[in-house]
Amino acid sequence: MTGNTFTNNAGYAAWVYADSVSAFLATLARAMALTASHSSARLGQNTTLGVNANFPYIISSYLSVDNGMTFTIPAGVVIKSEPNTVLYIYGTLLVQGTADNPVYITSLKDDSVGGDTNNDGSASSPAKGDWANLQIIGNGQLSLDHASVRYGGNPSTYCGNAMICSYASSTTEAVALTINHSTIEESAYDGISLYDGNADQRSTLSVANSIIRNNAGNGISVYPRTTTTVTGNTFTNNAGYAAWVYADSVSAFSGNTGSGNGTNGIALVGSAGQNTTLGVNANFPYIISSYLSVDNGMTFTIPAGVVIKSEPNTVLYLYGTLLVQGTADNPVYITSLKDDSVGGDTNNDGSASSPAKGDWANLQIIGNGQLSLDHASVRYGGTPFTYCGNAMICSYASSTTEAVALTINHSTIEESAYDGIFLSDGNADQRSTLSVANSIIRNNAGNGISVYPRTTTTVTGNTFTNNAGYAAWVYADSVSAFSGNTGSGNGTNGIAPRRLGRSEHYAGSQCQLPVHHFFLLERRQRHDLHYPCWCGHQAGAQYRLVHLRHFAGARHR
Repeated sequence: MTGNTFTNNAGYAAWVYADSVSAFLATLARAMALTASHSSARLGQNTTLGVNANFPYIISSYLSVDNGMTFTIPAGVVIKSEPNTVLYIYGTLLVQGTADNPVYITSLKDDSVGGDTNNDGSASSPAKGDWANLQIIGNGQLSLDHASVRYGGNPSTYCGNAMICSYASSTTEAVALTINHSTIEESAYDGISLYDGNADQRSTLSVANSIIRNNAGNGISVYPRTTTTVTGNTFTNNAGYAAWVYADSVSAFSGNTGSGNGTNGIALVGSAGQNTTLGVNANFPYIISSYLSVDNGMTFTIPAGVVIKSEPNTVLYLYGTLLVQGTADNPVYITSLKDDSVGGDTNNDGSASSPAKGDWANLQIIGNGQLSLDHASVRYGGTPFTYCGNAMICSYASSTTEAVALTINHSTIEESAYDGIFLSDGNADQRSTLSVANSIIRNNAGNGISVYPRTTTTVTGNTFTNNAGYAAWVYADSVSAFSGNTGSGNGTNGIAPRRLGRSEHYAGSQCQLPVHHFFLLERRQRHDLHYPCWCGHQAGAQYRLVHLRHFAGARHR
């Protein structure tokens, strides 16, 4: 159907089954409707739409692309959707706009492109939710290039409320979405969402060099088991998060920016069931929402320059390995959502809020979990939480097969509502390890460091300042190497040994205490020590820390 003029018809200019649209070219009229009946709801052949200047196609009721079929929308085409309409994609939808000739998928009421399609002058204007969504289902594929999708997002069955909504479930299904140089805006819910309910099959989402804005939910929502690449995009004025993503779906997020979102950043939630390395997004942080867990055997890597902010009561559980790889010039920050000093005004409230101790819970290293912090700043956590403890960095091992390992170098641990660092190993046969070197432990509301029995602990070259409790509180059989540390302004300026269940050499065979240990013990009962290096409790004798000053070369007496 080519070269015709349609005028003053009471209904549509043309009403056509989608698999009958072979060629509509250079046609002038009000519009053409694409539809399918309930008994024949599929576009059953490969179809490419023709271009009609200022003369859009209209999705009437719904339109469906069959499995194995390809529906192509070339540059310059405008598609408008009536209320509650859905474009179902079981096959492939190719949207092939260009920078000069984008494709528009929009509301019937949108007169800014394709003219006054509903022929009511200025009586109506487009709004969020004017139509439902693009639904990519099963093994469906969507490719958007230089396209604008807007004013959709009405709640719809089966898939969800997002304007671009994708879903895979069975072991034979995997959807694929590729969105480049496009604008996704004005949805009544999320802009884009993807869900893959099958643990054995991985769907894919790639969004690059696009604008995601003015959506009433999140810009992007991604549920588990998806390979997700989001690079070089701009997120603005989305009412929820810029992006909300399950941790095992964060394959590559980098080079993204955003402003004016309800929460300006990329929310991470759920379990990281695969090895994952976060991408760097300048002044655009990741956010721990609810909780984040690194599975046993998995490694989660945070490279230099990344900022992570935590919402209230959130926990990062480490059953596997967390590698924080900052540098002197580009440290990693793990901090409060309210901390505007790094990563910008993430909660988008200007100066209405400021960070404080206890704004989030903690990093919990559990079982055989491992934590490596290098050139990192961890701050404003420490709210009470079950299982591990109240410290901001809290580690715990119990059974004979468990041993946690913490290595902290050139880092700052500060502003906890309880201890800065805590480690407990409840198993006498297995020794967990803690190494803290060349770091700053300050302004914590409890002890700087607390270490319970049966742990190999090395604490060297650190500065402890203004911790409300002890600089460090350590079971004596966990003091393997404490040297070169300094401190001031702490509630008690020194290292408090709790008790010892075996002989321990601090500095030579006669337990000489060098100046950097600041130990001074007072006997509370009149019992002599039977072993020259036994500190704390033996045969009813109890000793306590009484005054911590330079006391070089002192012997126990």
